[in-house]
Amino acid sequence: MALARWRKRSTPSPSPVAMGDRRRTSAWAKAASRWLTMLAFAATLLAARRATANEVMLVPAPSGRIGAWLALGPITVKTKKGQQRSLDSNVLMDADEASLVGKLGRQVTVGSTEGDGDGNTASWKIINSSEGPIDIFAAMNPRGEAFAYLYGVLHLPTALKGGALLLGASDGARVWVDRKVVSSSDGNRPQRDDEDIARLDLPPGDHGILVKLHHRDGYWAFRMRVVDATFTAPRGAFFRLPATSDSDVRSLSAKMADIDINRGLSSAGFQPSVTVSFPEGILRTTDRAVRVTATARAGDRRRELFSVEGGEVPLSETGPSELKVQLPPIASEELGENEEGAELVMGVEVAGRKLESAAPVRAYMHQAVAAATRAIALCPTEPSNFLTEPGVTRATMVHLRDRFARYVNMGDKDLETLASDARTIVEYTADIEARRDPLRVHPGIRRFAYKSPLDGEPSPFGMYVPASYVDAHGARTKSYPLIVILHGLNGRPNSMMGHFFGHDDDNRDPEWEDRHPGEVEPIEAFVLSPNGHGNAMYRELGESDVVRAVDWAASFYPIDKNRITISGASMGGTGSASIAFRYPDRYAAAEPLCGYHSYLIRGDIVGRGLRSWEKLLVEQRSNTHWADNGLYMPLYIWHGRRDYPEKNSGVLIDRYKALGYNVEHEHPWIGHNVWTKAYEALGGYKWLSQQTRPEHKKRVLFKTNSLRYSDNAWVHLRDISGDVAFATIDAAVVDATQITVSTERVEAFLLDRDSELVSSTAPTRVTVDGVLLTYEPTQPIAAYRAGGTWVAGNKPESTGLQKRAGLAGPMRDAFFEPLVFVYGTQDPAQIRANKDTARAWARIKWGVDIRYPVVSDREYEDELGETHSLVLIGNSDSNQVVRDLESSLPFRVGSKSISAVHEGSTLKEWKGKDLGVAFIYPNPKHPSRYVLVLEGTSALGTFRAIALPELIPDYMVFDQRIAGARGQVVLGGAPTLAAGFFRRDWTLTKSDLNR
Repeated sequence: MALARWRKRSTPSPSPVAMGDRRRTSAWAKAASRWLTMLAFAATLLAARRATANEVMLVPAPSGRIGAWLALGPITVKTKKGQQRSLDSNVLMDADEASLVGKLGRQVTVGSTEGDGDGNTASWKIINSSEGPIDIFAAMNPRGEAFAYLYGVLHLPTALKGGALLLGASDGARVWVDRKVVSSSDGNRPQRDDEDIARLDLPPGDHGILVKLHHRDGYWAFRMRVVDATFTAPRGAFFRLPATSDSDVRSLSAKMADIDINRGLSSAGFQPSVTVSFPEGILRTTDRAVRVTATARAGDRRRELFSVEGGEVPLSETGPSELKVQLPPIASEELGENEEGAELVMGVEVAGRKLESAAPVRAYMHQAVAAATRAIALCPTEPSNFLTEPGVTRATMVHLRDRFARYVNMGDKDLETLASDARTIVEYTADIEARRDPLRVHPGIRRFAYKSPLDGEPSPFGMYVPASYVDAHGARTKSYPLIVILHGLNGRPNSMMGHFFGHDDDNRDPEWEDRHPGEVEPIEAFVLSPNGHGNAMYRELGESDVVRAVDWAASFYPIDKNRITISGASMGGTGSASIAFRYPDRYAAAEPLCGYHSYLIRGDIVGRGLRSWEKLLVEQRSNTHWADNGLYMPLYIWHGRRDYPEKNSGVLIDRYKALGYNVEHEHPWIGHNVWTKAYEALGGYKWLSQQTRPEHKKRVLFKTNSLRYSDNAWVHLRDISGDVAFATIDAAVVDATQITVSTERVEAFLLDRDSELVSSTAPTRVTVDGVLLTYEPTQPIAAYRAGGTWVAGNKPESTGLQKRAGLAGPMRDAFFEPLVFVYGTQDPAQIRANKDTARAWARIKWGVDIRYPVVSDREYEDELGETHSLVLIGNSDSNQVVRDLESSLPFRVGSKSISAVHEGSTLKEWKGKDLGVAFIYPNPKHPSRYVLVLEGTSALGTFRAIALPELIPDYMVFDQRIAGARGQVVLGGAPTLAAGFFRRDWTLTKSDLNR
């Protein structure tokens, strides 16, 4: 009966079909009034424009995105070998670029007017995207260097004041509005949304927008949006493509819809939903009604399950909104899951587009979800006699369930792998129900997860469990080596497992390899493959992921603490050396493959003229500057001779040789995929498993520039001087009663007495930089600098704020911590810019697996500040949390100026339009946590924080010129108004700001 009722509906019901916004009657009345006003205006406009009434008229998305253009190209020009053109190159024959007007089908003579090629003709055509950047490469298929033009007419019913044009384009792009250049940039770069920003102040009426694109090599993409002062699409605006027709309108209308089908796998069947949106804009005449059907199909048998009228995609004067249609539940017995070839077919019709998506359905799918749900409920919150680590077992079951459901919901057709994943879930559930820990009883490559404290989500990792351990029923009859392996860019934990065991498949991508690790040769070691939060580069949150996974494995399994080693390839090759040098007493050896170990030789840094603080941060990122810590850590470095530049590994080899440390290296005649040689025939396992860390070290040499890394064997740094500058301590046991210590930039330290090396009954004489200190057997060996000399004892605690481990900056240091991003909503003109900035920073970069909470200041509760560091976006006029804290923060931001302050006095003031400041500081309400503040004198000033480079100090004041640093490691030619480090007591002086 329920399904019959659903099928009979011909008009949308307010519940439960359409899940768009529901307004109260008064709100609907106001909206209707505004809508009628806009329709009346539109009717007048269309009557006056009968000649263009059938043209494509695109209403931008609320974000201001414009996803359809007229395009001319590709235009190729002849160049001499090694020569490249620039945006200034004239590629039109007998035409003025600024006066170029696009009309569909119009031919234009193109080619070089510089005497090195003949002209030819090209025609304007329509290109578009339904979601994301427009793929210019696919639309034009350029061969080598090329140019293209895009054109459209922006119609504004009212004046645009304080607006902006935001452009993201591969390589070069120049934009004319009304024949005037408003933006021009011609670098070799990937496409990044909103990279070029230009202020726009335009009167009502039509405004031609012409874009010239310059393509050098690789992917070619483009995305643009136009916004008003509130960072939303100008009200009532539309984008017209001249000389288009009804057929173009119908064709493009269907292409602009973005449709997402979620089958909603559950333990009882499916609870599907459909989301329809137009993120790149919608045509004004688009039929926005959504109709959804579901059909059970097996062979020639088809049975309609329901047909639902889902309502209309909402459209207001600021653009289209998303429509989510929640559909009726489908019980498993309705689908004929046990019939051969059973499928659930979802059909969606909207905007003239008909999408049909078929997905296989099998009984084991909902059975696996039901089993995982039972297992999760059975996992105790506290350790028990069979679950000593209930948190990891529970997180594993949550991850396996959600991962499995994700593949089913997207319609994955790899039934063999899905069935294998389902069997694993059922097996693990049976273990838990029988009071066995599934983490201990299954050999081979396994997929586990722990709950990350950074975002509260399951963080996956791969684990190879040796069969001999399982056969012994987990008894600690012997200890095993632990080998940690780190995947490369876009890699996955179990794809890296396959590589390490010599089963890399060049014809498969990492996603496929991660799902199909296959059977591997048995070895006598545990192998751990962390995810490192995806492409986080094994820094900050990525490094934390590796440390937590290694700590867990070393405590959970019978691991020989002296035989923990680390290896990785590419990004993982860099990360394996980086982590080993920062935790040198943890690892017995490292095998970095095709890594890059010095930022000082990177092509995007060499010749850039580093600021003093940039040089310190570059050194901090360079493994060569940490290599002193490898005194007891042999390296086996691999780098292909055809993997340029080979010196990315050569610099670390040279550094190790200069230090007199143990390094082996090989350079096979291959490219980047050197892991195929290093790991073939279990070569990595054979070398790594033979390495042993010396347990009693007579000499400890430790170099660090952060108290996050303060320990090496029996040496512990307690304080260092300076900001991000390296400090070194070199301690050696002379005999049972004597230790010598030499230091550089060290302020305080503590030494343990190694019972094998130092007497526990006689006094210990310690000579520190020539100063003799004597310690009784029961007295801790601690020393600190006082009055320019060393004295025995612990350094007295300082009063007030002081930089310390985990609270010392620079800005990126916050990403070691659990974070909440809080954007301001108090000023309507800043809300969207604040929110866009928060989301951009929370994503960090493409491919990073993290789900930081992003909340408004209205949703924020102060209890979060006790457990999380905060990233606050928006100035005190827009962000209530910033307003509450501002009197205790080192910067004040107004509508026209930014001031640095100390104890109520202004140290320096910067005045101007669209200024921004970013800084990290202890949270005044919760001083053990950070606040990282991103704010500006305007919405655009705040938004420009997305252009900050990767290496940033404690604070930075900037203006529109920061745009040139977007996506870069260092500032390069982009100047700042001020940047640097706070002093050790978190203060600034005028001299700091005037450097």
